[in-house]
Amino acid sequence: MNGGIKVEQVLHGYANGHQLLASSVNLNVEDKRLMDELSDLSGICEEKQFIDYYTGYPLANGKKYVIAKTWYAHEKQRPGCVWTQSLILDTGDLGKIACIKQFEKLFVRPVTNDYDQYTDTLLYQGIEKDIDYQYDMKKLEYVIYTVFSSIKPRYVPADEERLEEEILLMLKNLPCWILKQFSFCTMAYDTRRIGEKEFSYQVIGRVNRYQADRNTERIHLCESLSMIKKYPLWIGEYCRYIQKECLYLLHNYIEQYGEEYLNFSEYSAMARLYFAVNNTENITLMDYFKYADIVRKKFDQFFYENMMKLILD
Repeated sequence: MNGGIKVEQVLHGYANGHQLLASSVNLNVEDKRLMDELSDLSGICEEKQFIDYYTGYPLANGKKYVIAKTWYAHEKQRPGCVWTQSLILDTGDLGKIACIKQFEKLFVRPVTNDYDQYTDTLLYQGIEKDIDYQYDMKKLEYVIYTVFSSIKPRYVPADEERLEEEILLMLKNLPCWILKQFSFCTMAYDTRRIGEKEFSYQVIGRVNRYQADRNTERIHLCESLSMIKKYPLWIGEYCRYIQKECLYLLHNYIEQYGEEYLNFSEYSAMARLYFAVNNTENITLMDYFKYADIVRKKFDQFFYENMMKLILD
């Protein structure tokens, strides 16, 4: 396994009920129950309306992360049956994925009742890199903007846009402490939950848009891509850092202050502070305090104590 990322896999599908069919790893009772639930169809959907989708969520108290792909099982006579292949990685290994389009090739839809290939541990070896491929930067900016738009569950209207690759590209660039808080589904036909907690980020179609509209106090219903005319400046900088594969500079900056208490809203505030400072020539200490004060409502006294220590050091 040297030189690559170790990836475990689990296959779920219908066999007298939706259940686990094959696995390369032994799961504890709690993780198995969660994967059994989240591998099933994400709501009620007719076959002609179904879109293959990805689901992602932390496992094993955040030490592992699941990325799953779900296909409609049209060969089954029972309506609403699906196949779901779940890939399980160490959370820290997501950032080591060199190319999302290459990683997606690990997902293989079953074509027979022979599930032996899903009992083997996989090895992802990043031969190519994301910079070798063209991604839709307009969609990527939209995903970044909506992911960090709120700490409430974010519901994203699908309209005519597909956002899978951009969401996965965003996912691999998130730091571990954020990934432990983040769950997503690229096409939820009903509200997705882990226990009582709704997913962080759900792409929804017209079928369940009405349900989201009724709960706008509890959730954050994002604007559609076509409605957004201009993004904050830090979104473009964040996107540029992803392209240049240097987002670790932002994360190193945040880690100086202590990242363990940061949620999505505070992370985006730190990103705005970082990009403001780095895009200002000959910044003075007073300038830095001025920029910090702009985003101060996001932080507690702990942030300012750490900032003073770093300045004095």
